[in-house]
Amino acid sequence: MNYTAHLRTVLFALLVTGMAASLPAQSAEDILNEAENVLYPDNYYGVMEMYTHNPSRRDTTMVYEIYYRDGIGSFMEVTEPARSRGMRFLQKGDDLWLFNPRSNSRRAIRLSPRESFQGSAFSNDDVSDSSYTDDYDAAIVGRETLDHQELGATATIKLELTAKRPTTTYGRIIMWVRETDYAPINMEYYAKSGLLFKRMQLLEFADLAGRRRPSLMRMESLEQDDFYSTVKITDLEVREDIPDRYFSQSNLTR
Repeated sequence: MNYTAHLRTVLFALLVTGMAASLPAQSAEDILNEAENVLYPDNYYGVMEMYTHNPSRRDTTMVYEIYYRDGIGSFMEVTEPARSRGMRFLQKGDDLWLFNPRSNSRRAIRLSPRESFQGSAFSNDDVSDSSYTDDYDAAIVGRETLDHQELGATATIKLELTAKRPTTTYGRIIMWVRETDYAPINMEYYAKSGLLFKRMQLLEFADLAGRRRPSLMRMESLEQDDFYSTVKITDLEVREDIPDRYFSQSNLTR
């Protein structure tokens, strides 16, 4: 190869390298959206088992079914224990209601998304709404290697989620997602005041609804020693056929 041809080859290689380097990286919003897809499908039916350990109360276990449609909301019904069976929850937008068929009223009770879900370390919003992109702006704030009990040393991208509205449940969330597939493995929850008051670890992974997903979530309260709850996903199915009537007040209080 003569000098001119070699020079052309080198310049072409440099041009290609420069073009590759200038390609836009995956945005924080795209990463957050994919993290949501790893956690749950857009539309699904699931069975969850929640265990709560609170030193000031008796330990509890609850099983509930949930129907979720992206952009619509969620409908949940408790199946265990027997004393709570039939309790139903409806979430649509920022509104959340509870209906207890054992109460003396045929009316649903309005709930705050920020309040504890049935005495657990999870909030009502944590349990009923699996979307983050609607409520938070995302930014990439670093990369860290975390030690995970199932995955071992794991390279992660650190996201900072900032509330879009004053009514959003948390002021800020820090989320660590695995670099290889954007699966969330750690999360920290901050109040509007900036106080860190909850932490969640996603501890186990299983094949659910067509892909590998976190199957055990442990939420720890930092406001009370040894207060935590776990949610185990025992069944998860993609469901594109969930009828509109599931997300109505009449279905809630049937």
